[in-house]
Amino acid sequence: ISLPGPARLEVEGRGHVIDGISHAFAVPTGDGGLSAWLVDGRTTGAGAGGEAGSGGGFDVRGALVLVDGMASGVTFKTWEARGAVGQIHVHDDHLHETSISPVWGNPDERGLDEMPRTPSLAIRRADGERLRALLAQEGPVTVSITTQALTEWRPIPLLTAQLPGAPATPYVLLSSHVDSWYYGAMDNGSANATTLEVARILGEQRESLSRGLRVAFWSGHSHGRFAGSAWFADQNWQDLYENCVAHVFVDSTGGIDATIITEPPVMPQTHALAAEVIESLTGEKFEGKRIGRFADQSFYAIGLNSIFGTLSEQDASKNANTISFKTGGRRAGGLGWWWHTPDDTIDKVDESFLVRDTRIYLAAVHRLLTAPLLPFDYRPAIDEIIAVVGPRVEAAKVHLDLSDLVADLERAREAIRAFHGLLEERGEGASHEFLASANAALLKLSRHLVPIAFHESGRFERDMAAPLVPVPSLRELEALAGMDAEDVAAHPLATRLHRNANRVRFGVRGAVRVAEEVVSELGA
Repeated sequence: ISLPGPARLEVEGRGHVIDGISHAFAVPTGDGGLSAWLVDGRTTGAGAGGEAGSGGGFDVRGALVLVDGMASGVTFKTWEARGAVGQIHVHDDHLHETSISPVWGNPDERGLDEMPRTPSLAIRRADGERLRALLAQEGPVTVSITTQALTEWRPIPLLTAQLPGAPATPYVLLSSHVDSWYYGAMDNGSANATTLEVARILGEQRESLSRGLRVAFWSGHSHGRFAGSAWFADQNWQDLYENCVAHVFVDSTGGIDATIITEPPVMPQTHALAAEVIESLTGEKFEGKRIGRFADQSFYAIGLNSIFGTLSEQDASKNANTISFKTGGRRAGGLGWWWHTPDDTIDKVDESFLVRDTRIYLAAVHRLLTAPLLPFDYRPAIDEIIAVVGPRVEAAKVHLDLSDLVADLERAREAIRAFHGLLEERGEGASHEFLASANAALLKLSRHLVPIAFHESGRFERDMAAPLVPVPSLRELEALAGMDAEDVAAHPLATRLHRNANRVRFGVRGAVRVAEEVVSELGA
């Protein structure tokens, strides 16, 4: 884990001092600080969002680089690779704590090699503008930064509970992170309250539940880069694989002005469940967005279906002047200017919105625990995979023939459509034997399809904490497609992608077997 402290920047020879904050997992400078030339990242081929591109401009080797926006593992490593000896990230009017480790959870030996090797700090927008004005007026300047971060292996708390009186298996995992920056009233105190209230109410109905409920409060969410949930997944891999129906994550509920309730993150197969719950309780049309790598989503490799991460957000049209955490979407504009700052106090929680959000979580978890048929629909899941993979395969066919993968995907689409058609035909009033077989198949389908759509490494490995695209193990088919037919560099890339395609085919064929067996055995 890594605990950052205050930071400062001084323009040498001018006595101009700027206060900032350090980043978790960055290398501290020590009391002596670090001095170097200051370079503006805007003028060095930087792309949108502060990501370094391949353009020309000034050399950043040996320099401290000034970068717009919050640091991330990806952007930080990009500037390091270009030779920057340190980074200064320009936030909005407030300083937002964050982690810059690109490693998800505890690092192994290879992960340690990927950790940051240089210091960094964050400063406010006005201070960034003054530094840029100084560069524009006077040319190159030398600055000195002093940063703090205590990074070490240490035990962290992890609280889990199982609802007594309900079935032990299968079960739903309901979780939220218990650690917070500063007071953390909204992030994540209100979500902890939501989690407890959902568990309390369901505890009063335990005899009517068809499935079990397990609750977890993670530590290591920010200062460990999801270390708590990642450790839990490693320790309980087999049990989660065999018995966990879904992971429901609760984060930052009930924020003031959090009026956008229709765009929380979901998987294609949990989209209908979220729409059913939110539309029935709020009357608003659900849109949703694809869930990514955040919110303690440490269970993609295992194959757990997931619903929600954050739930309600600010209106982007009224919240454009902040870089607070955003999960994307059409109107969703983040968790508020106070996110990860000392201003995340109790006045940032709206009681009526907290009740609204808690009712939504309660309804979703209750449905997962009581529905005769698990409320998952894999038709949009396989459609997404086909829509993503098909064009990539076609574009890269000059280097790699993956027509067998395409054929397997089409067979999977037919099998899954037939499977869900049978479920709709029989309905929730079907026999106990039918429902038991159907639910077992719905569980197995997630184990085959989730790792394909949401995970890149092996089933027992961690992906890097980087942005997630659909079917990530085959995303580089696009790069392969851009290579000339005679380019020898295409051969090793094609070899790796062929192996990845074999892994995808293995999962797809597993899904086909599950769906076809149910239709064959129970469809008569």
